[in-house]
Amino acid sequence: MRDALARTRYRELRTSFQESDLLPHIEAHPAFVEEWLGYSEDKRSVGGWYILRNGTVGQVHPPATSVTFGSLQQAVAAYVVRELDFWANVAPANTRLHPTAADEC
Repeated sequence: MRDALARTRYRELRTSFQESDLLPHIEAHPAFVEEWLGYSEDKRSVGGWYILRNGTVGQVHPPATSVTFGSLQQAVAAYVVRELDFWANVAPANTRLHPTAADEC
């Protein structure tokens, strides 16, 4: 994963988008939801984030955090960015730990 992120220049490009920028793409391609849920369910690593089918995105290791989003699509957008940020070693400040009012709709 880290090699793929390095090849795509993820760290350099990360400041040019937010979780909300992914939402239209996820909504337009519903298969992405199942693909990312499957990725999370199949993970065998101790790091990174997880996503549940109820829209909860969380992190197991201290400090354990989780947040439930208003839609599964919003949760997937948040999960994708947080998971890729983790593997690309992007500073956690780039990722919101709490949903905004818009997330909870």
